[in-house]
Amino acid sequence: MPQELFTLTTLGTLAGATGATVIVGNTIQSVANYGAKWLSLVIAELIIVAVAFFAGATDVSAYFVALLNGCLVYASAIGLNTMTSPAQPLGSPIPRSTNQVGLPPQDISGSRGRGFWNRWW
Repeated sequence: MPQELFTLTTLGTLAGATGATVIVGNTIQSVANYGAKWLSLVIAELIIVAVAFFAGATDVSAYFVALLNGCLVYASAIGLNTMTSPAQPLGSPIPRSTNQVGLPPQDISGSRGRGFWNRWW
């Protein structure tokens, strides 16, 4: 049994970085009741750039590749988050009055706050 769940070595893999991005993103979403699509992108980029830094990357090309890998981790985290999240509620749209035209859709789920496994998208 491993002594640590995440190490620099495991964070350097696609699975490890994706898992860390999902866990940190969902934790912030749940605790702070704040969910932004860009937040998980920032988390993924920070993880991958930190791994490159601690691995001893010295040239600009290594950090460029790290930024691209951060996008890959983000896309993988979106897929994992979407697969593990409950389906969006189905239902007919709530009728709107003429003074509400152009407003964002109303929340028909009845939930208050964001849960740990809520979708980012």
